[in-house]
Amino acid sequence: MTLEQLNTALSLIIPEYEDYVQAIVQKMLGMNRVKDIALVSGANPILFPTAYDTGVEWELVKSKAINPDGYDVGFTISNETVTGFVITVDEPCTFRYVAMSYEEWISD
Repeated sequence: MTLEQLNTALSLIIPEYEDYVQAIVQKMLGMNRVKDIALVSGANPILFPTAYDTGVEWELVKSKAINPDGYDVGFTISNETVTGFVITVDEPCTFRYVAMSYEEWISD
């Protein structure tokens, strides 16, 4: 196999391994991340892509709501459960967040 053939073969499999490693890290950190959820004025229920186990605590480590003019808008979070939360905004906007759990893990 030539160096060029090896590079071609690696370029096909490396992205798959990177995605796999990222998925493992996100699972171990208890991470839920969503970009660009369209919200309407008022209360908006948000469901996590992956619900946390019963009894697991989590927090939003990064969150932002942006109106169509590009400005940050204030919001409140309520009804926090292992499956999601409710976000309330005063105007239509786009929301993105990262949530992480407090759950600790130990590898075998």
